[in-house]
Amino acid sequence: MYRARLILLLVAGLCKPSVAAWWRGTIKVPANGIVFLAKFCFDYDPNSFRGNPIGVCKTTLSSADAREGSVKIALLDDQRDSYSYSQTGSVEWLGGCDDEKLNSAAKIMNEVNVSDTQPVSSSVNVHERVRPRMWYVALVDCSGQDRTIEYQVHMTNPKLGSLEELSMDSFSFTGVGFFLVVYVGLSLAQVFAVLKRSNAPTKHPLRLMLTLSIVCAMIGMTLFLLNLCWFKYRGEDHPTVYLAAKMLKSCSKYTLLCICLLVSQGRSISLPFQGKNVWHAFRIISPICLANLILEMWGEYAQSRKYTTDSVYCTPVGAIIITSDICLVLAYLRNICRSAKEEIDATKQRFYYTWGMAYSIAFLSLPVSVLVAQEVAPWVRTNIGFLVSNAIHSVLLTLLVFGLWPERSQSFFCIDRQAATPQTFGIKSELLMEEIAHGEFEAFSQNGDRFHVTSNA
Repeated sequence: MYRARLILLLVAGLCKPSVAAWWRGTIKVPANGIVFLAKFCFDYDPNSFRGNPIGVCKTTLSSADAREGSVKIALLDDQRDSYSYSQTGSVEWLGGCDDEKLNSAAKIMNEVNVSDTQPVSSSVNVHERVRPRMWYVALVDCSGQDRTIEYQVHMTNPKLGSLEELSMDSFSFTGVGFFLVVYVGLSLAQVFAVLKRSNAPTKHPLRLMLTLSIVCAMIGMTLFLLNLCWFKYRGEDHPTVYLAAKMLKSCSKYTLLCICLLVSQGRSISLPFQGKNVWHAFRIISPICLANLILEMWGEYAQSRKYTTDSVYCTPVGAIIITSDICLVLAYLRNICRSAKEEIDATKQRFYYTWGMAYSIAFLSLPVSVLVAQEVAPWVRTNIGFLVSNAIHSVLLTLLVFGLWPERSQSFFCIDRQAATPQTFGIKSELLMEEIAHGEFEAFSQNGDRFHVTSNA
């Protein structure tokens, strides 16, 4: 229990605003060095001109431990002649306060005297006429000494009206609302299936796991929508709501992966389903789930993420997470091939080689969404990744809802009815004996009644 609380506190501590209109905090600026405070994607307007700005950026420096000298507030955009992290790979080339590279790269630069005891503010109008662009706010020391500065940066898109607090690369209300409707529909259908009166075991573990995955997806998407509404008016995420939405999203995804792993092993198809099978799959999946959640949280607050548009999965740690997903899909395919090879029932063999292979996409949703997102413009990467991952997730959940529907489950699932003889499990005799040797397993009478058999072997 203590370890679980410690992990929860760790993840909560990492939960900071993601694509924020408000950036607040305290940061150390090295002598003659440069640090990035925020990034924001502004809209564009071909008719934008001096008196009609497309965006507004206001920076306030509240305090500094070394109250002497000055700093420069520099604004850069993602044009080739300004700042493009994807081309340079670092911020080193920008140099220091009087470096010519910085002076030529900065679109706007204001020098601020930090000797004043009162907060100092700088407000800048932004103009974009070609396309949405990512803008970066950087702080450059000009005094030659380390200092710690408390800052606030507020950037808005006035042309968006009531949505002015949203960056152009943030989640869209349309996408979140659409998938919320999908998950609500799936939740109603699955809850009805589990609670309906039926001779079939409606509360079979596979059906309960599917229900958990769908309900978590639905509640998580609801919280995403609520957080987006909060962001609309406050310019930043609600930490608790945002963290809960992320956790439920991960729970839904990895519960689905557990179901797929169990199916690949032939559970409830060629072999009986046992409670210990769920625990075994959970032990494999849970570390990857936790690592994925922490990585996403880190990617949304880390200082290094303020000067790049690359996904957090393009980092070394992100590559490890993606590699783990690829290892899981390889293990899944190995299990599918083994189960199909040992199966003697032609219908079940076809399932393994068709639908079994198709369900492997569940493990590839993250690599596929990251790969697709990297091929599109930075201001649509977040939405493209969101759409791809949720489209894959919702389609797989829909297939399972229909495939596991009580009394109408697909013939290859041995959940609702089975014959009395062991051969009807469809597995070769040596694998059945292996199951019996492990102790308790499920059997079925001719009329479909389920009972337990305990082996003393």
